Order: sequence, then C-alpha cells, then structure tokens
Amino acid sequence: MLKRSKFAIALALLIVAGSAYAPATAATKVKAGASCSKANSTTKISGDTYVCTKNPLVKNAKLTWVWTGCITANKQYNDSVARLATLKAGAAEAQAKINQLKIDLPTDEAKAKEFDAKAAAAKVKQDNALTEAAANAAKVTQYGLTSDAGRAYQKNVDLWNKNATTYGLAVKNFQRAAAALRDKASQIDKEQKKLDLNNQSIAAANVEIASNNDTRKQACTPGL
Repeated sequence: MLKRSKFAIALALLIVAGSAYAPATAATKVKAGASCSKANSTTKISGDTYVCTKNPLVKNAKLTWVWTGCITANKQYNDSVARLATLKAGAAEAQAKINQLKIDLPTDEAKAKEFDAKAAAAKVKQDNALTEAAANAAKVTQYGLTSDAGRAYQKNVDLWNKNATTYGLAVKNFQRAAAALRDKASQIDKEQKKLDLNNQSIAAANVEIASNNDTRKQACTPGL
C-alpha cells in the first residue's frame, strides 16, 4: 500500500514537471490597444493591420497595438497643420509687403513727379536740338554740301542730331523711372488679390484640419 502511494506521488510530480516545460499549444491572442514590446512590429487583428507604437492621442503613451488607420489619420492631420502654418506665414509676408508699399507710395509719387519734370525738360532740349539740326540742314541745301560753308553746316547737323538722340534717350529713361515708381500702386492691388486668395486657402485649411482631427480621434480611439 505504501509503495503504491509513493508511486502515485512520483507520477503526479512527473506530470506537473512535464507540463511546466511543455510548449504552448496556442499563441496568446493579441488585442487592439494591448501592450506590446517591439516598436514598429506589426500584427493582424480581425483582418486589420496593427503596429506596435505609441498612440498619438494618448498622453505619456506606452507601446501598444495601434491600428494603422490611426497612423495614417494622424499623418494627414499633421500635414494639414503644417500646410496651414505655411499659408499663414505667406499671408503675413504678403501683408507686410502691402503695408510697406503703402508707406512708400507718397514718397514714390513725389519722386515720380521729379522724373516727370526731368523728362519734360529733356524733351524741350530734344525738340530744340531737332530744330537746330533742321535749320543747319537748310543751310547745307543753300550753300551745297561740297562748299566749305555747306560742310560746316553739315557738321552742325550731325552734332545737333546726336544731341537730339541723347536727349531722346534721357526722356525715355526718365519716363520709365516715373512709371516704375507709379507701378507700385498697381502692385498693391496685385498683392492684395494674392493675399485674398491666400486667406481663402487658410479658411479651407482650417476646415480640413477640423475634419482630419475628427477622423484622427475616431481612428485613434484606444482599443479600436
């Protein structure tokens, strides 16, 4: 009887010991939102892909199984926030440019009027040079180009025509300078139109961010 009892006890111990070292017959079931250890590893849960990472909506988050849809939604949200920041920076720069153009406008107009006066004065000199060239040309015709007087008058014609060309170039340069200064007024309108479009894009970006944030909240619900 004693031998049977000892045998039974020994057999029980062997069974317990064997079960302790026996391999698991089934893998532990992975759950969404459950803790994990290897960052960026992936697994399938109910047909969806999950990644071992920190949930972007959980403060002081630890590594858990997060649905890849959450990762995608979070990236879209962050991208839309970055776009908004870029748009706002562009709007601020455009507004600063408009403000500076408005500040410069009175001074530019005063300078443009100075160039107007210089262009007008140069035009008077050009007209006078052309008049003198014409008068000397008449003398060339009167005395003949082969005569000493005719050749002298022809030199005067060439000189006055050269002066007229120089004054003509000065007129154009002064006019261009005045026009460039006055173009800033129309430039303000152009910049304002760009700013208006930019502000519309900012409004649309805010709507996009709100929508992406709602999607992110749903996709990143812990345990989803």
